[in-house]
Amino acid sequence: MKNSYAGLLLAGIVTSGVYAQPSAAKEPPQNQSDLGSMSIEDLMKIEVTTASKSAQSLSSVAAAIYVVTAEDIERMGATNIPDALRMVPGVQVAQIDASKWSITIRGFSSRFANKLLVLIDGRSVYTPLFSGVYWDALEVDMQDIERIEVIRGPGGALWGANAVNGIINIITRNSSETQGTKGYVQSGTSSPVDGAIRYGGQLGADAYYRVYARYFRIDGLELDSGVNAEDGWQALRAGFRADIKSATGDTFMVSAGGNSSHQGQVSAYPDLLPPFGSMLFQRYPVSNWNIVGRWERQSSSNSTQSLQLNFDHSHRVIPEVDERRDTFDVDFQSDHQIGKSHRLVWGLGYRTTRDDTRSGLLSFDPADRTTSLYSAFVSDEWTLRDNLRLTLGSKFEHNDYTGWEVQPSARIAWTPNPNQTVWASAARAVRTPSRADVDSILPIRAFMSEAGVPALITLFGNEDFKSEEVITYEMGFRHQPSATLFADLTAFYSIYHNLRTFEPETPFMLDDPIPHLVLPYRYSNKMKAETAGIEAAVFWMPTSGLNLALSYSLLSTKFTLDSDSQDPFALSGSERQGSSPRHQISMRASYDIAPKFQFNAALYYVDKLWGQDIPAYARVDAGLTWHPNKHFSLTLGAQNLLNQRHREMGNVLYEQPTQVERNVYLRLGWRF
Repeated sequence: MKNSYAGLLLAGIVTSGVYAQPSAAKEPPQNQSDLGSMSIEDLMKIEVTTASKSAQSLSSVAAAIYVVTAEDIERMGATNIPDALRMVPGVQVAQIDASKWSITIRGFSSRFANKLLVLIDGRSVYTPLFSGVYWDALEVDMQDIERIEVIRGPGGALWGANAVNGIINIITRNSSETQGTKGYVQSGTSSPVDGAIRYGGQLGADAYYRVYARYFRIDGLELDSGVNAEDGWQALRAGFRADIKSATGDTFMVSAGGNSSHQGQVSAYPDLLPPFGSMLFQRYPVSNWNIVGRWERQSSSNSTQSLQLNFDHSHRVIPEVDERRDTFDVDFQSDHQIGKSHRLVWGLGYRTTRDDTRSGLLSFDPADRTTSLYSAFVSDEWTLRDNLRLTLGSKFEHNDYTGWEVQPSARIAWTPNPNQTVWASAARAVRTPSRADVDSILPIRAFMSEAGVPALITLFGNEDFKSEEVITYEMGFRHQPSATLFADLTAFYSIYHNLRTFEPETPFMLDDPIPHLVLPYRYSNKMKAETAGIEAAVFWMPTSGLNLALSYSLLSTKFTLDSDSQDPFALSGSERQGSSPRHQISMRASYDIAPKFQFNAALYYVDKLWGQDIPAYARVDAGLTWHPNKHFSLTLGAQNLLNQRHREMGNVLYEQPTQVERNVYLRLGWRF
């Protein structure tokens, strides 16, 4: 094992790099010859906030960080968050069907992945139902995104439970930077209808707003057999944001967004009657809306405070269960610069969430539950020397399942010169129990038993389920060797305890709906894991009109069951060995052919998922954009050029995965 990790580190040194581009203060100019003109010095100075809950330049952050900018999104033609994340090293993105994805960082891939915290402007969008994310419900407008900050590695010391393997923070623009009208219409072979429009205006000297709406329709994909899965997706999304600055210098932000959609899914359900299973093609509605308010004050030149409140409502009538959920969050933060060498950031938080579940095939006992979370954090940064900084911090949380959880971290960064940074960290994070872990009743498979009566394998929640935990050690190196080259490397080693297993219990008989034998399994915590790897990328600007980026990720995993575990799924499968690619490569190029023409292309290689029987695949996306004037653009693009269709992920529960298809599209954009 030691030799294996040494090899990973050596390979990382050979292929080192991490790439992040800064966002512009205003919207990118429509003339594409101006896009990508940021110098390497500008790249190093980009300010990020997720890593420390305060503004820091990219070059000084003691964490593995990557920034996807508005320019990246526009150049690659990404119309959803998952496609925008494909370019990030260490992030595993796999499409399951027309509206579902598996997205993780550093392994444990699954539709219901639960070790990643996702935020929109600091608002958590994870669901307590399974401690994961419904990617189809993110109602953010892609045109309004300023940047997406991706932190790989634990972030529990600042952000709390579920920031186990990383954080994705989607940050939208201030409405003062989105004035006027902007929109697009797009049609493609797999998405015939897609259009969005946004308008920004001014309410006063220091008050701005914007409103937006988007409608799209995606056709159904195909099963492996070639049959149309009827998993098409159509959605209407809308929202607004207002930003106000008072006479006293306080700033206020209010935003709201909503999503209403209909989605399809083909599912294989267990049945107590022969042939003990049925395939159903179903359509179901999904709706959610939220409202967020944020206040910020700079009480002195060295002290700032902020308060954020948000309310979120969702209703998902998915084939597995009908769920209604209301969540209220409040977070307060105070940031103090004490002298030249000491910075203290602390905060308090409270969350309450109430759900009401109505039985589908999946049921919960009790059917509704209200839970609360209380939290506090402190982060203390010391400048030991002009070029050496030490940060110690911890989050303290109380949840209704396991009580108090403590998540400490220590980070150190050394900057020998403005073009180099060496950093290291050690941190603990936890994934607290979800409703599924504690209260669920889940039929898995039916068959005829040897006794001549139908048997049903059923998975039950465990009220004594423990928090899953990880301790991660990281090292990183950033370097700008020349005016046209920026590189960074991260190596990590993680140790996990109390991972979820499925332990058998004593069978029993039930008479409803017909006499049958129940073979019960219960959630437990009898698995450990070790993961190690490197995440690297290089960004090169050989000329003012050509941008090149290369990233590489290597992930090694080792899972072990406790000696008393009888988990029948062993060590492979969803969220376990073989569920995440060992190797991933991303290569991107943007070239300004002429002042009005721009070519963009990307190659993504994903290694095989042997635990899910998914072969390795390569995906190529490309697009040619013409800007006849400053108001209009026309793009001819293609996604998945190398294959007519391919599968990226296996099934986890009842859903049957479909094949991602080639998409050729034409997009007209405008701005006034």
